[in-house]
Amino acid sequence: MSSEPDSAAPVETWDSTTPESRTPEAWRRWATEMPITGALNIEIGEIGEGRLLARVTESALPLNPNGSLHGGTQLAIADQCMGLVAIPAIEPGFVVVSAGVHASFHRPALPPLTIRGRVLSTGKTLVQTEIELYDERDRLCTSAYGTMAVLAHDVATGERRR
Repeated sequence: MSSEPDSAAPVETWDSTTPESRTPEAWRRWATEMPITGALNIEIGEIGEGRLLARVTESALPLNPNGSLHGGTQLAIADQCMGLVAIPAIEPGFVVVSAGVHASFHRPALPPLTIRGRVLSTGKTLVQTEIELYDERDRLCTSAYGTMAVLAHDVATGERRR
């Protein structure tokens, strides 16, 4: 068996440029097509105007022995959703990157999970977000708060010309 990469394998491309149409449906389509959203099995229900509603019905990674999502998996989901809820709240041509994340784990996060997110405040350089993961009995499992730094798209993606 060869350990060399298959050069014929398709390369997954995704246009990170935010949608020109800033409607909830355009944001939903854009967020759903993001590779990390799919890799984490996040299903976007609603997005826009400082709010997010999503679901994770199945974990992308193995579950803990008690059937719950590993804390790192929960944090990855929360971090992704922080960016998703924050980006519609900023000006076109900019993106957000995580500057700080804090999470509290209240009870085992047994899938399926509902994710509720909101923007707490927006400034020119920072967006404060909150993400909560709820189990199927609508019990809070995880709460996470994030500070997202606002950067010009070309700076954040490395597409800046020197």
